[in-house]
Amino acid sequence: MKTVRLLVTFVTLLIVGTLAGCSGTRKSPDVSDSIRKSLDQAGLKDVSVSQDRDKGVVTLGGHVPSDGDKFQAESIAKSIAGEQVVSNQVG
Repeated sequence: MKTVRLLVTFVTLLIVGTLAGCSGTRKSPDVSDSIRKSLDQAGLKDVSVSQDRDKGVVTLGGHVPSDGDKFQAESIAKSIAGEQVVSNQVG
């Protein structure tokens, strides 16, 4: 009897754990267009923006003339990206 009860408890926990794991897959909000517009307004048209919504990562690319421009692009992206990670690959 104890073995059956233990088995039922184990199976129940396994099912609940599996369902809880599946419900945690949410995509990050799409912010690439907003970042692109803000970069354009700041005169940073050579900075590219890509986003992996499944992983929550916004990547900046391209080339700018100064480190100040690079840091400005990152600052703009971070202000819009919220909790997403901003990977600054600007050269």
